[in-house]
Amino acid sequence: MDSKQKYSIANIDPLTLSIKAAQEKKIQDSRDFFEQLVADYRTCGRFWKIYIEQELRARNFEEVENLFQRCVIKVLNIDLWRTYLNYVRDIKSKLPNYKEKTAQAYNFALEKIGLDVNSYSIWNDYVNFLKSVEAAGSFAENQKIMAIRKVYQKGVMNPMINVDQFWKDYCAFENQINPLIAKRMIDDRSREFMTVRKISKEYENVTKYLDRNSPCFPPQGTVEELRQKTYWKKYIEWEKSNPLKTDDLAIVAKRVMYAYEQCLLSLATHPDIYFEATSYLQQMSSIMEEKCDAVLAKFYANEAVNLYERAIESFMKKNALIYFAYCDFEESRLNYSKCKEIYEKYIEICDVDPSLCYIQYMRFLRRVEGIRSTRQIFKKARDDPRISYHVYVAAAFMEYFCTKDKNIAYKIFQLGSSKYESVPEYLLAFVELAKHINEDDTTRSLLENSIAEGKIPKDKTNEIWTEWLQFENFVGKLEDIKKVEKSRQAMIGDINQPDESESKLLIDRYKFSNLYPCSKYELKSIGYTDSNYNFAFNLFPGFKQGESLSTSLALANSSVASLGATKDKSFVSTKEDVTTSQTLETSLSANPFNRTIVTRPRFPEPDMTKMYPFKQNRDNITALQPVPGGGLFLFPSIFGDLIKRLPPPSCFDGPFVAIDEFIAHLQALKLPDDFQSFYKSYSSSRDSSKRGDEESNTTEKTNNLIDIYKQRQQKKMVK
Repeated sequence: MDSKQKYSIANIDPLTLSIKAAQEKKIQDSRDFFEQLVADYRTCGRFWKIYIEQELRARNFEEVENLFQRCVIKVLNIDLWRTYLNYVRDIKSKLPNYKEKTAQAYNFALEKIGLDVNSYSIWNDYVNFLKSVEAAGSFAENQKIMAIRKVYQKGVMNPMINVDQFWKDYCAFENQINPLIAKRMIDDRSREFMTVRKISKEYENVTKYLDRNSPCFPPQGTVEELRQKTYWKKYIEWEKSNPLKTDDLAIVAKRVMYAYEQCLLSLATHPDIYFEATSYLQQMSSIMEEKCDAVLAKFYANEAVNLYERAIESFMKKNALIYFAYCDFEESRLNYSKCKEIYEKYIEICDVDPSLCYIQYMRFLRRVEGIRSTRQIFKKARDDPRISYHVYVAAAFMEYFCTKDKNIAYKIFQLGSSKYESVPEYLLAFVELAKHINEDDTTRSLLENSIAEGKIPKDKTNEIWTEWLQFENFVGKLEDIKKVEKSRQAMIGDINQPDESESKLLIDRYKFSNLYPCSKYELKSIGYTDSNYNFAFNLFPGFKQGESLSTSLALANSSVASLGATKDKSFVSTKEDVTTSQTLETSLSANPFNRTIVTRPRFPEPDMTKMYPFKQNRDNITALQPVPGGGLFLFPSIFGDLIKRLPPPSCFDGPFVAIDEFIAHLQALKLPDDFQSFYKSYSSSRDSSKRGDEESNTTEKTNNLIDIYKQRQQKKMVK
């Protein structure tokens, strides 16, 4: 089987075809395929069910038992559990302790998936099984009635589809046992059942769009994936809202965690789902501690630990976010040794970048043990060839800000310069430290040497020049500033970049942060570009990071031209356009560099209320108009009845109109210049044709009369 990275939620057809082909083979020939399938998609209950059914067809009961042990507890899929219960009920029926084993299996299933919206069949099958058990003696019969009543009473209080039918069966059961006490027992639960029935409808609506059998693919950001994620989170939030309005928080937590478990069957590769689930468990643990329930508080904390462990052992094995969140949780419990184990476990993974983990590890040790332990981890990190320059920068600034020892911080940067002297970001961080410790000569030397010695590629020196110019503006003389500007201009010319005019260099000299010596329109006319992209975002709303400002200016100018053309076509501005324009002018007058400038639309907006919704459909319906994109649009209502009465397009096989010739004929037509003359000629021809039609009609009527007279005469002559 191909690697699972080749498939996605939007392209699962090849995988489905492979599974169908494997099902047609003998299990001995396809077992390797199914093993790889359930290894890659271990949370997909549908794939486990297919594999187990293949083994059942071959009556390999030992293999079936092993498969159930591997998946049934971890994969809470309702169809998979039905298969398990059917197996226990049908295959184990000849065992001496069959009744006890089957009852235990049903109780275990209801404990695990009895909260599911589709669990009615399991509740009903359990009741039918209990009814089918023969009871010898009155005591055994009473035990049987009590067991059936217990399942009924528990099931009718559980929101699910077909709960109404389960309630009717329960009422019939009570009336059959003892009509005298049946009314009292039913009345005691009828009010609660009405609430459950209402919630069951909500439960069904909030879960009807969930794809529970979807395999778990890596996040790819597809539309269907995001839609399913939204549906799952909506379902989880509905459970958190406590729709049952129960005071027992344990019941609420159980239902919420069941929703999370169902979500993780399809979205186990999404780290935010794990984090939200563990955060909820931590919250419940804190609530139980406040309520002085130490047992439940410890239970929920342990459940959070189990979920974290399950994540880092499976789909989140290389996800640093889950590791760091797990460490923070253990740190809050003062379990520092466990935190070290977690950090070390991530660092030992071969094919990951451990730089961020080393940084978080050093921060953790600085909090709990002090700076000495941090230095030991930094020493270990230096020997790791996988780390980046970020570890040196983090260690240096940690020494500077925590111990106030500028010498150690400076030595760390010097130590890293031998490895990362060609990295602009590392040099800028070194310069930042030198400025903090007021080493002006060192700062100037770092900037000058990095450019003069060619350690950094010339096409990546723009930020270095900007930093050097800003530094000279603060501490240098005017001659030094001009010297840097000339050197920068010469360097830009050497790498074949557009020459910087003196006006642009002058703006760089006098600007500060997002304060500029010219208005935005003046900067726009000069063609000023700034390395600060935030300024470009504010100044030109269409500007994108990585895009040249000249391109953005060209787009802006074309948009302005299109607006002018729109005005020439007499498009009338609406009240909303005027309001938007006034808001824009007010925002600009208040702060021309405001980040939240309201931009006016560059094109007339259509009236969305008069549009028909687009419906994707493969089948062509006569009353709908197909489009090339693979969907249907409704015809206008004026043509609706006519289209329905016409035969379908498949009935028409010609003659077909030659569109090109027809259009050419229309273009060749000479229309009259004077409409009045054309109208008179058209009216006269129409009147003459109308008179001709009237005369012909009169003649036809007269002929009809004559024919009738002759017919009567002929009849008389015959007599």
